[in-house]
Amino acid sequence: MQHASNAEPPDGDDPQADTPAAIATARSDVATALPGLIRHALATYTAAATVEPAEQPKEQTAQQQAAKTALTHLETLLRLARNLAPPATEPSDAPGEADTDAAAEPADPAGMLRAARAAVHRLRA
Repeated sequence: MQHASNAEPPDGDDPQADTPAAIATARSDVATALPGLIRHALATYTAAATVEPAEQPKEQTAQQQAAKTALTHLETLLRLARNLAPPATEPSDAPGEADTDAAAEPADPAGMLRAARAAVHRLRA
């Protein structure tokens, strides 16, 4: 018979997955992947929003839905990037400790979203 301390945890119940180190590693992995995911989502949205309108109403609706879905995905990724961004520190808090590998947030996500929403609305016209 196996002792409880040696038992394999059930799927999804790994006690080490909640340790601060595991969480920090996961956050770092997500932050590393975000710039590429945001670029891909923006390209997908741009393609969906700039396609020639279809002739059939059902196809137009599908095009609009694709653009809205891509925009929602982009918004979600930008929120995630904002939430993962490290808190601003004073220069005296971390002298010379700038993290050059940190994921950079797009320069103007609010402006990007306004432009994306406007393009979706133009698709409806």
